Amino acid sequence: MKDDLCESLSALMDNEGDELELRRVLKVLDDSPDAAERWRRYHLARSLMQRDRDIDVSADLSAGIMARIKDEPVPY
Repeated sequence: MKDDLCESLSALMDNEGDELELRRVLKVLDDSPDAAERWRRYHLARSLMQRDRDIDVSADLSAGIMARIKDEPVPY
């Protein structure tokens, strides 16, 4: 995923994005399952940090975390 898209997602989460950025992100979310999954993870993380009791925990974060850990270099 492109860095500018990640920045746009983050800006929208923080209420700092403009309407053009919102339209661009929504188009990408429709075409990219990876971007849509990142959007869900960002929202889940924000809800957890704010201790929101109405969070959707149906997203499985463990598979993505384990895949990223597997790709990390082993420290010597």
